[in-house]
Amino acid sequence: LIFTSILSIFVFIKQIKIWEFEHSNRIYILSIFGANFFQRASIMLKVVFLDNIICSILIFLFFVNFNNFDFIKAFLGYYEINTPYIDFSIFTAKVSLALLCSSLLCVIFVMQKIKKQG
Repeated sequence: LIFTSILSIFVFIKQIKIWEFEHSNRIYILSIFGANFFQRASIMLKVVFLDNIICSILIFLFFVNFNNFDFIKAFLGYYEINTPYIDFSIFTAKVSLALLCSSLLCVIFVMQKIKKQG
């Protein structure tokens, strides 16, 4: 868990650098013309929301079908482990909300870094 958390932080840092490089000229030009925060960040926000929807669907489909995968059934059967019923809609909603919040934080960091440079 610790290793995954550290790796995730590094991925977020790299994503911020990529977004900063990719959008800095457009954001700078929009700020010259007096665009507000949401107009300058609109493309990044659209990407964040679209990615979050796709990720939420994939997470939900994976966990709904978790007990139907043959290798998981064999592994759990070998160790005689019975899995209880779990409502994955709540889990998916929590993960999606956490992903959305972290992605929005990345957008805010990018906007702040570009604002300081400009």
